[in-house]
Amino acid sequence: MAQRWVQTASEEGELLEDEMRQGVYVASTTDFLQAFLRLPDDDKTVERFELRHGKAYFATFGVLNHPDDDDDNDAENSEARAALYSTFVDAANAILGCCCDGNVHSYWVCRPESAPKSNDDSTAHIRPDAAAVLGDQRAYFRALEWLEQSEAIQMNDVIVSVLSYAEKHIEHFSETGEDVKGRIAQLKNLNGSGSSSESISNAVIELLEGLRNENSPAINSADPDHLVTRMRQAIKMLHNTLPIPVINQHCEGKLQRVGATECDADVNNNLLIRLEELSTLWWLRVTTPVEVRLTDSGDDQREGSVQLCRYMRQVLRAQPDRRYVFGLLLCDHKLLVLYCDRSGLMASMDWIDIRASPEQFIQVVVGLSTLDPEKLGWDKTMLLRLQTQNDKLVFAPSTDPRVKLEDYGSSVHDTQWAIFVPNSHSSDEGKWYATVRAISLSTAEVMVGRATSVWLVKELTDNKESVVPSAGRLVLKSGWGRVGITTEKEFHGDERLDHVGHILSSVTVGHPTFANIGVEGESLRGRLQTARRSWRAGFCDSDIVPVLRQLTFYMTTRDRKLKMEEHLTPRILTRTLMQTYGWPIEHFKDLEELLTVARDAVRGHRNLYFKNRVLQSDISINNMLVCPDDDEAGHTHGELIDLDYAKQAPGRLRYSKPSSLERFAGLVQMFVEEELQIEIGPLNPTFLATLMRRSQYCCSKIPTQLIKVYVGSPELMVNAVPNDQSDAEAIWSRIQDEMQLAFAHPTESCYEKWLLDPASRPPFWLDRSLRDTFDTKTGTVKFMSAELVEGNPWRTAYILGTASQRTDLSFGGPVHTAIHDMESVFWVVLYICLSRRGPGGARREETQWPTLETPHAGRVRRIIEALFDSPLETTVARNKRNLFENHKDFEVDVLPFIHPYFKPLETLLLRWFKLFQIAYRTYDDVGQGIIHDQVLDVLNDALKALPKQTDPEYDLMTKAELERRQRDLDQYANFSREPHTLSSSPVHNTTQSLVVRNSPHGTPAPLSTKRVAPVVEKSTPTAKPAKRLKIDPQVLSAVEDDGYPLWDTSPRRTRIMLWEL
Repeated sequence: MAQRWVQTASEEGELLEDEMRQGVYVASTTDFLQAFLRLPDDDKTVERFELRHGKAYFATFGVLNHPDDDDDNDAENSEARAALYSTFVDAANAILGCCCDGNVHSYWVCRPESAPKSNDDSTAHIRPDAAAVLGDQRAYFRALEWLEQSEAIQMNDVIVSVLSYAEKHIEHFSETGEDVKGRIAQLKNLNGSGSSSESISNAVIELLEGLRNENSPAINSADPDHLVTRMRQAIKMLHNTLPIPVINQHCEGKLQRVGATECDADVNNNLLIRLEELSTLWWLRVTTPVEVRLTDSGDDQREGSVQLCRYMRQVLRAQPDRRYVFGLLLCDHKLLVLYCDRSGLMASMDWIDIRASPEQFIQVVVGLSTLDPEKLGWDKTMLLRLQTQNDKLVFAPSTDPRVKLEDYGSSVHDTQWAIFVPNSHSSDEGKWYATVRAISLSTAEVMVGRATSVWLVKELTDNKESVVPSAGRLVLKSGWGRVGITTEKEFHGDERLDHVGHILSSVTVGHPTFANIGVEGESLRGRLQTARRSWRAGFCDSDIVPVLRQLTFYMTTRDRKLKMEEHLTPRILTRTLMQTYGWPIEHFKDLEELLTVARDAVRGHRNLYFKNRVLQSDISINNMLVCPDDDEAGHTHGELIDLDYAKQAPGRLRYSKPSSLERFAGLVQMFVEEELQIEIGPLNPTFLATLMRRSQYCCSKIPTQLIKVYVGSPELMVNAVPNDQSDAEAIWSRIQDEMQLAFAHPTESCYEKWLLDPASRPPFWLDRSLRDTFDTKTGTVKFMSAELVEGNPWRTAYILGTASQRTDLSFGGPVHTAIHDMESVFWVVLYICLSRRGPGGARREETQWPTLETPHAGRVRRIIEALFDSPLETTVARNKRNLFENHKDFEVDVLPFIHPYFKPLETLLLRWFKLFQIAYRTYDDVGQGIIHDQVLDVLNDALKALPKQTDPEYDLMTKAELERRQRDLDQYANFSREPHTLSSSPVHNTTQSLVVRNSPHGTPAPLSTKRVAPVVEKSTPTAKPAKRLKIDPQVLSAVEDDGYPLWDTSPRRTRIMLWEL
């Protein structure tokens, strides 16, 4: 079993830097607080706080004696920061203790020495200094205050505290017996009745005993007259039984041991503080993360803002039902409030001076702890399924007091939700769908972008208590698209398209992140007036220079390649419902299915292209699906999905009618005779007609170009003869055969249809209305054509000297058209052949760590890194370009290293590669219309010639894959019966294979599962991100000696490389 990939702090920092290049927007602090954290006009928290704690409480807030900034004072700095954490948290919870109005849903904790836990094993182990977390613990914090007052505890306060806790307990568990309710009534009757302290004490203890869970120690009844002692014991138990946070099992054992020795009349007050510190913090429950710095210097502001944004990303990652998140940056006694939705980061313009303006600090704390969760970013159109309710479907907001950690799934993918899909854009009427499991959550954390999440779902009845039977499997995709863009449904249309994922609806939900000037309607940010500030490895209030307009910029990490936004872009949540479900092509069951799915994806792409004038624009492993024909996992077909980055042409190409046959024939004949130095005589009429159709009957440039290619590079012929010494006549005969094969399309009937029926022609992509898209290249970097990856001024056609006949070039270089998507299909299949070891999608042994360090394994890893997995997109692009410019390298340096299982596909891969060598050299308007048919011919021929495989090892892998699929289909069919069932579908992580995930509730992992030891990181935000592969000159020379040059700087020749690692 492969190790689980864990996102590192440096990798997360690199992602953050990419997203923040658009800058930060700031708004007046007063306006910011009024827009986001406005309290009711009758809120009296400030007055109550001053009455209880005095007006001077905040006069000494912060660091009074700053330690020197040198290495010798690290311990002193740590102590000062720890003190500041506690000061902040104590003040925030003291404020909550004075907040008697409203529904307090969050309290404040500090956990600087431990990373919050997550049910996603790949979460980066980073540690927020402090945080607001879900749970109303006012009764607990008041009790701590009372204990500090020793004997001065007021009997009425005791009753109010215990009653408050009891009512919260009943609200949480909702099944408390009548005896507990009777004890509540008894305690209420004792209040103000003049009863003795002993009577009230006994009533308190009895009530708390009635609420005690089985893991909590019983209250020692010794010394019944000592109210303080008994209250300390009661408060300890109160904390143990609080619904949130739950004490983990390790800490429970520790607490029980402590209780056995100290739970007597001599209880130490510090024990209660330690109990609070031992409670486990989960990213699932974080409301607002906090980063603390000792000073407000520029460096501390920048580094602190970077760390805080990492925490905010983790909140978005762990909580799929968050639309946006707040964060607090505390620098000494000054506070900055940050806000992030999928349009980017916004901050309060001026620092809140807690000493001078405590009322603003109180407003922030109370707002983040009491405001309606919807106003703090939670999505009311998503409800969590309470998985503790095994026998029925019960959904509630994740902020509901009833929610326990056990209500979440054993992993982030197995957590189940009810999601609302409107009938029309932003409508309040619609249907709810229950998620069976998540298919993809890989980009849920992004702060700028779509943040797409995909679920396998079933429709719910109106009361959400059962599911509606359906004929097909439903998939729901949710993401933050740009306001006003074409939806997937609009691209797809109402008509079903063969081998294209069928889209039922695409609708917007709620309000956009903001509204542009002059646009009416509500938005998440309201009508805040903002100014743009720069992000220079962090945010600093002194960096007031606006961000300069940047050139086209592309992300260099992970898979998605997006053009970064130069300006703030309004986004709106969009949900797309599809009636298509399957598994990524890498999870094929045998070679026949692999090629069939690739062929069907090409067919689907062609249907979109010709029928709807739509280019899919993002071919990848995850977008080419193996779809079951029925309930049998072995009967499948292929479908192409994901139109998020598609584009549509407004018009179609035009084609020429026949012109002079004699003149065309003469030009071709003259060229051949000059090139081969022979006399060929009149051309064969059938051959001539083929050439004329391919040339639109008007120009001999394409045929003469191909003849020149075959003469100069005969190895590019499909039926190439090694070291051919034939005479000129034999070579010309072979060239004619090759040209008949290369120009088999368009057929006579196809070209006639293009002439007579404009609706049958391919789309035209150089229309002026599409000019803004010429420079916008989208796709998954590892599978993209190098013509598209490289940005200006380097983006040029693959083959130099072919620009004169290509009709897909703008002033900025090649425009994204069909040939680039077809090339991506080739890279997908080649990637599978290089990186997988057979059916089911398991990675080959040479790519996994640890592995045998053999020359062959090293070459395999370097090829995959160079062509696909390098973190630098320029490395991927230039290596692919090198292959096209030095085509012989493919057969020598790449093809021999595919996994042995895929050896039957060698002929296919070589022919396919040669096809693109010819296609790019002859790509014109006709080429745009026939590239699909050319690729389909290659795949169909390969399927016909595919031999049967009978290897027992691979047969077992096929059997295991079919069994996994069947479990997956059964899980969908049996949904709602077993909410804790572990997902049987593969995790769609491009770098890792499927691993079993651990439950956040302490369920042990299977012994066979290898786990990565969690290493808590708090790296320097400005540190250079670590690269996955580092090569020094000695290694390079060693590879050269082994006969496998990574990079040859000779201007004559370049080969497979790892560029600039």
